[in-house]
Amino acid sequence: YRYFYPSYSAFKTIKKAFKITGYFLLALILLLVGFALLLKLPSVQTFTVNRITSYLSSELNARVEIEGVNIEFLKKVVLKGIYIEDQKSDTLLYAQTIKADIGLWSLFKKDKLLSIKNIELDNGNIELKRYKDVKGLNFKFIADYFSSGNKSTDSAKFDFNIDAIVINNTRFSYTDLRWSDYTRSIDWEDLRIVNLNAQLSDLKFDADTVLFTADNLSFKEYKGFVVNEMKSSAVKIGPGLWDFRDLKITTPYSDVDGKLTFNFDSI
Repeated sequence: YRYFYPSYSAFKTIKKAFKITGYFLLALILLLVGFALLLKLPSVQTFTVNRITSYLSSELNARVEIEGVNIEFLKKVVLKGIYIEDQKSDTLLYAQTIKADIGLWSLFKKDKLLSIKNIELDNGNIELKRYKDVKGLNFKFIADYFSSGNKSTDSAKFDFNIDAIVINNTRFSYTDLRWSDYTRSIDWEDLRIVNLNAQLSDLKFDADTVLFTADNLSFKEYKGFVVNEMKSSAVKIGPGLWDFRDLKITTPYSDVDGKLTFNFDSI
């Protein structure tokens, strides 16, 4: 057998390559740490929040406010005090905090797909309304913005997907202002829910239809109806259809298993 040993110059080249690689990785780590620390400075946070809210307000033509933002090592984004109005200057969404596990590195991929692994909404207030003189619900302008070509050139290049949504201790209301009648039972035209908690996973968006799995859903309706736990292995929400497969509902006085489907012309 003949043995070949690298020359001294080869050793020197390899050593230099490892040293350069080490310096590059160290510089990258320091850059990321420095960026994360900068975002913790009040002045940097204020600048970031002002830019975000100004951009969103301009793009959506609606009032958007964010009290604070924190980015943890380019993975988790924490927004505090989020407030969004509809185009009638009424509350559409308020949340004490929204936390998102975001794959920011995905923004640099060719497909321009922002991957959001998990969104957690804490202590929120969601108010859906249907006005007499406006077609559709009061969030339609947001849906139209993301589904149309009216976005700026840069934002139009990006798309996103969401794996899971967690909702904690949130209030939800739906009000149809076209009607003013009153009923003692649950009023589907004036629905108000408190203590809403839910875990939604396996989300898939197909045009104007969303599919997901629902777990640990619980809430209390203001007229007294209480759901201790609700879950469904396959939920489909789309135009004229709400479909719940393998549905299980537990209330203080009953247990329900089965399938539930709502068919309707419009909301």
